[in-house]
Amino acid sequence: MIELLAKIIGKIRWPWLYRAFTGRQYGLMIEDHDKIKQVLKRGDIVLTWRSSHLSSYFIAAGHYLLTGRFTKWSHVLITVSDSDDDFVEAIGIGVVDSKFSKIFDCEACAILRPKMPDGIDWTLVIGEALNDIGHKYDYRFNLKDASEFSCVELVLDALKRIPDYESRLHGLLAMIKNEGQLTPPMYYECGSFDVVLEIRRD
Repeated sequence: MIELLAKIIGKIRWPWLYRAFTGRQYGLMIEDHDKIKQVLKRGDIVLTWRSSHLSSYFIAAGHYLLTGRFTKWSHVLITVSDSDDDFVEAIGIGVVDSKFSKIFDCEACAILRPKMPDGIDWTLVIGEALNDIGHKYDYRFNLKDASEFSCVELVLDALKRIPDYESRLHGLLAMIKNEGQLTPPMYYECGSFDVVLEIRRD
């Protein structure tokens, strides 16, 4: 029942209404895209928010129920090359390889980078994300099931390939332990990442 409800919610969108009120397809502008491309690096974590997706508000509400904080981040993914046009994300159809235009057709984004010394070899992290392509989407949001992935689970699975990730990502893992779940805003709030760039047009 929960899986069916999540699938239905994920399909309810109103981009036509957004266009009617704003005259634009989405919030971010060309100059925003240029700024994003200037800072993106392989291994960066990307958070997004889409005002015209019902699922965005359900995710934000779920985060509020868990933490008592309302923040507008509804999706997270990982950059897998330095070309600024290659990402891996988990969406309704499963884990896929996505391009810049499909990622940043949104109203807000943040680029996060793990707080750790330079010199980390991202090969294993990126390789794990690429290996997860083709897996089904986890509509049950079960962090312990590695056969399916939600967006937060996909990114976490890749980051676990960082050497000593338990100490390097202590803030994120502590939030997961305290709340018993993982949401996109937790990547922003946990203190394990630097916010390299944040743009909001919502």
